[in-house]
This record gives sequence, structure tokens and C-alpha cells, in this order.
Amino acid sequence: MDNKKTLSPDKSRTQSASCRAVWKQLTAETFGNRRPADRVLAAIMRGHREFGSRDRRFISETVFGFFRFWGWLRLLPPPEKAAALENSGAAELTAIEESKLLLGAALLAHLPGPLPEAAKFWADHLRVAVPAVWDISAAGKLLHAPDGWGDPAKMLPGWAAAHITPQLDCGRLLESLAVRPFLWLRVQDGDPGKLAAELAAAGLSAHAHPALPEALAVTGGVNVYTLESFRSGRFEVQDLASQLIGLVCAPRAGERWWDCCAGAGGKSLELASLMQRKGTVVATDIRSYKLDDLRKRARRAGFPNIETRPWDGGRPRHA
Repeated sequence: MDNKKTLSPDKSRTQSASCRAVWKQLTAETFGNRRPADRVLAAIMRGHREFGSRDRRFISETVFGFFRFWGWLRLLPPPEKAAALENSGAAELTAIEESKLLLGAALLAHLPGPLPEAAKFWADHLRVAVPAVWDISAAGKLLHAPDGWGDPAKMLPGWAAAHITPQLDCGRLLESLAVRPFLWLRVQDGDPGKLAAELAAAGLSAHAHPALPEALAVTGGVNVYTLESFRSGRFEVQDLASQLIGLVCAPRAGERWWDCCAGAGGKSLELASLMQRKGTVVATDIRSYKLDDLRKRARRAGFPNIETRPWDGGRPRHA
């Protein structure tokens, strides 16, 4: 399925059924049991090894768009069905109502931008034509959305919606809500420009932060964890805000630092890198399994100056 640009009717029906099944399981767990959608989806994907990369991309585009834009999508089905779905994770939706929700999710998840494959699929499923140039208003007309579609207040929690004023640039707010954030990488071995060129050759777009050359903003559909540059420890996935913490610390070579709540060790690795692999970073956490992740990451990148120790938050027993 991964290498084909079009789907046969049988495979199209299979993809539709798979996506619907995953979406229903996610709504049950996320709305009904209040579990994080990303963790539930990861567990589902692990249990379905038969899904190829195209299937996974198709499903994730649809279901993440659904949860991300539920504030608007909940206006599409009858109010009582939307309330049932939100409260229990289950509702007696018709196939058309389900498809409208999934088409809306796929459209909004890529606004603004080219029409994604998932949106084309659900549009065909509903036998509707999506214009080449579209925005929130066009999406609302296509889905026969009621008044209030596109209202920024419906995408925000109550306390935040109360702060919306006439002076607010709603257009910019809508764009910020719709645009997918960058994946941030931290280059920890080698030249950032050379790594950016390698990422581009692999099908990704990478741009350095104007003030932090080691921080690369990446977009694209390639799984960075499969790249040789990742497996050899040349970069780590690390959010920009997290990277800034290491820069504020400004450790110097030969010093001794303690990351007392290290978790999987993103900031520990950054400290060790900023110290030019000289000195010591002591990484502790109450969750010993998290330190296992850090040890693997440190070995992969060849860091000799990171020590890991479990710590329960009491008086430290080691200097």
C-alpha cells in the first residue's frame, strides 16, 4: 500500500474501515476514559503492525485533526450526539455524520496548505468536491456547518475565551491554532548546516533558529528516528523551550552539574554537550525506567560524562 499513489476500491474500503475503527477507539479512550490521545494512538499502532507508513500517516492526520479542532467539529452533528460523544466517547452517529467529522478534521489539520490525502479520501467518500483553494469559510460551507463555525472562542477553554476582545487579530489566532508546530532538533555532534542538508536529502525541510544555530526546525513526513544521523547520535529531538534551559545554565567544560529530575535526559544530554563532554552531569529521577532511556541515548551519542542514579527526592546520599 505504501508505494501506490492510488488505492483500489477494496483497499480504499479497508483504509476507511481501519481509520474509523482507530478513531472510535480513540474517542472512547480519550473522551470516555480521559486518556491522552497520543499515547492511546501509539499503543494502537503498536498493535497493528500491518499498517504501513501511508496508512499511519492517513490515520494520524485524520484523528489528530479531530481532537485538535473538536471545538468547531462538534457543531457538525446534532447537539445531543456531540454531547454524547464528548461525555462518554460513544454516540449513535450515521456513516455520513462520521465522514463529515473526519473530512472536517483532515481539512482543518492542514489549514492553510495543500489539500492532504486524507481530506481527498473523505471528500470522495462523501461524494463532494473540495475546491483547490479553500479556507475555514469554504470548509464550513462544504460541511454545511451552522453559525459559529470558525469562531476562535469555540477552540479555547472558557477562561481563555473570556479574554477575546474586538482588538484581537482573530485571523492570526486562527492560523496559529491551525498550523502544525515545528519538530525541533538539537544538533549535538557536527555542523548544523551539513545536517540540515542531509535532512533535506532525506525529504525533510530544516531551518536553523536565527539565534540558536544548533536548533533546527524540521517539517516533513519522514520519521527522523529512522535516520542514520539519529542512530549515530548526531542530533536529539528536543523542544526549543527545553533547549533554552541548557543555554541559560551555560555550563563550562570540567564542571559538575546535577539534573535532579532528569526524566529521559534531554537536558542532561544538552548540558554534557555544552560542557564539551568534559566534567560530569549527574542525572537522577524517581522513575528508574526513565534513566534507562537516558543511558541508551548517552551510549548512542558516545557521552562519557553522564552518570545516572535513582533518587526519591529525599536527602541526597552522594555528592
